[in-house]
Amino acid sequence: MNAATGQSATPRAWGDEAQRWRRFYADRLPGQLRLAVDFVDGRPAAEVRPHFDSCLALLNAAGQRAELRPLWLALVDRLHPLPVRWGEWSLWLATLQQAADHAAALGRPA
Repeated sequence: MNAATGQSATPRAWGDEAQRWRRFYADRLPGQLRLAVDFVDGRPAAEVRPHFDSCLALLNAAGQRAELRPLWLALVDRLHPLPVRWGEWSLWLATLQQAADHAAALGRPA
């Protein structure tokens, strides 16, 4: 409902709004990855563990964006091998397989 006009939003308006939110989050993704890398770097595993799901969400969101591969790999590098120690090996194995592909695309060793 539009507060100014008292009318319901149209499907087009909802689509436009959804697109604005997607851009909003896409624009902030590099900064969020940097913050996650900095957060994980040097922290005790017990302090990082509660944020593992958020790190996975960031990795999933950035996984197909070629320009974010260096940051993506940095986060994986900082997290590894903690997820294995936490018993998250099946989720982490898929991430490591994707990391090998990203590293190869950048000409880096896996």
